[in-house]
Amino acid sequence: DKPAALTEKEEQEANKYRAMLKAGVPAPAVRLKMQSEGMAEKLVQALFPPDDCSSTPQVSRRASKLLTLHWTPLGLSEEQLGQTVWAQKHTDKVLSPEIQKLEQLFSRTASATEKPAKTEKKPSRSVKKKAKALEMTRAQNMNIGLKSFKGLNPAGIAAGIRDLEVAVFSVEQLSRLEEILPTPQEIQAVQRLIAGPGGKKKTREEETGQGGAPDQELDPAEVFCSNFINVVRPRAKLTVLITMKSFDTQCDDLVRRLQIMSRACSQITSSARLARLLSEVLAVGNVMNEGTQKGGAMGFTVDSLLKLTQTRSVCKSMTVLDYIVDTLLSKEEADVVDFREELQDLESASRLPMTELCSEAQSLCGGVQTAKRELKNIRNDRENKASASEQPATRKYGKLKLTPAADSGANATPGDARANLLSALKSARKDEVASETTTAPADPRAGLMAALRAAHPAQSTDDAKTTTPADPRAGLMAALRSARPPKDVAESSGKSPEQDEGEEHASTSKSEGADGSAGNREAPRASPAGVPTLTKFLKKAERRCDELQRISNETKQTTKDMISFFGETGQDPGHILSCLVKFANLTKESKLKRQRKVEAAARKKRIEEAESRNKKQQQQRGPPSSSSGAPITRPRGKSGP
Repeated sequence: DKPAALTEKEEQEANKYRAMLKAGVPAPAVRLKMQSEGMAEKLVQALFPPDDCSSTPQVSRRASKLLTLHWTPLGLSEEQLGQTVWAQKHTDKVLSPEIQKLEQLFSRTASATEKPAKTEKKPSRSVKKKAKALEMTRAQNMNIGLKSFKGLNPAGIAAGIRDLEVAVFSVEQLSRLEEILPTPQEIQAVQRLIAGPGGKKKTREEETGQGGAPDQELDPAEVFCSNFINVVRPRAKLTVLITMKSFDTQCDDLVRRLQIMSRACSQITSSARLARLLSEVLAVGNVMNEGTQKGGAMGFTVDSLLKLTQTRSVCKSMTVLDYIVDTLLSKEEADVVDFREELQDLESASRLPMTELCSEAQSLCGGVQTAKRELKNIRNDRENKASASEQPATRKYGKLKLTPAADSGANATPGDARANLLSALKSARKDEVASETTTAPADPRAGLMAALRAAHPAQSTDDAKTTTPADPRAGLMAALRSARPPKDVAESSGKSPEQDEGEEHASTSKSEGADGSAGNREAPRASPAGVPTLTKFLKKAERRCDELQRISNETKQTTKDMISFFGETGQDPGHILSCLVKFANLTKESKLKRQRKVEAAARKKRIEEAESRNKKQQQQRGPPSSSSGAPITRPRGKSGP
């Protein structure tokens, strides 16, 4: 059935929706909008007849071998289509060779054969798990910071910090490490994550993925933290590396700035031009302030020099500073105005706060002291590991229990002897306390026998050995003798402690190869490879710190002398220097201002002299006359001949 005819009013309402169809809005969307706005079914059927297939275009669903082309079809009726460019159907003109080329380029089967290679990699990515031992922001910052370490993996970074290998890192990398170095809490969190719920710690092969497959893979930031599990005091070692890397540069720069400050203060106190200019300002100021409370002054503050431009003359064209500069230039004392030439380092020193220089010097020397403490801690760690790795049977010397190393004389190392001596003293003290609490009261005859032995020291020692126990002091003296080898043996070696530390690796391997039992026992870990370098650095740094301290004290004294030179005790030297720089600039401007005035006056004088010469010449030639002798007269208001 054909739709009923629309009235004029209904045609106006339908035209709105026809315009939407012309604009390219899909027919189903227009129909849905008409229904939502409550349009009559008569209007809907007029625009979308039941037998019209344009409202819902039906496309043949053939199995296409080509990829889908993403576009938006137009829902146009036959009447609307006849007025568009789409009325001319050119699709029938596509030739079969072109279709073959199209199928070759955009075939769906070709893309399907290429995709499996990509889809095979996706499951591996989805299987990967991110550990949650670190905060998200912290782990992200670590990952970003690790990208600047090209050629260094997390294990190499941790080994470089542990062994104090200063040549491995640059200054920028060390500063970046200072930001991303894991804290002890983060290291413990990663360690618990690696251990797992059962508390069993994984091996290094499992952590890095070289051994068996780990239960869960770590984030790169957590892998970085896991390499610091066995590093002792990583933050302190990093501070030592930063000090070793940047000490020379910072020390040279600090010495240079301190010397600039010292030279500037010395130049100020020895400048005769500045002293002459200050005396001229003082004289002019006392004349102007005569009869007031500010008159008769013996001196003035340095910042008062900047106020010389605030007081102007009656004609408002000259300041007090302009007057002083004009007076000095008229007295042919131009060198006094140019006092800045004697203060070459004034401007550079004005940008150097003295308090910051002193704090930098203290911080630099404090870094050296931190390095010394770390070196001492490294040596203590080595001694503790050496004593812990060896557990021989103890031998009693009275109340002392000493190991054979303490009783072996020159073969014992000083570190082992000290450790054994301390342990022996502690055990003797414990036994003494236990005996006082558990044993019976002492026999009074023991005190009498001791008094008799003291009265007769020449008595045979064999009886003493059989009747009395060993004197505890004997074991103590033996331990002290083993801890301090004979002087001639120490001098004959001719090796410093640094050389002994450098040769520790070779001595350890020789001792293990000589004795079979020593080869079976685990040897203590040698000191880090950077300890000899650190020892040499500390020797050099201590000398430079002494020199830096001397230069700093000299600079402090010169600044005090400069402050006393101006009579302003307790004033900041930076304030005085900045005021002098500004005063020098104002003086230079006043000099240039006077020079411009002089040049303008000379130019005006030359013009006046030229005009006077022209007048004299005209008077000498007389007025112009005509050929008849009568003067030439010109009518008023006209010019030219």
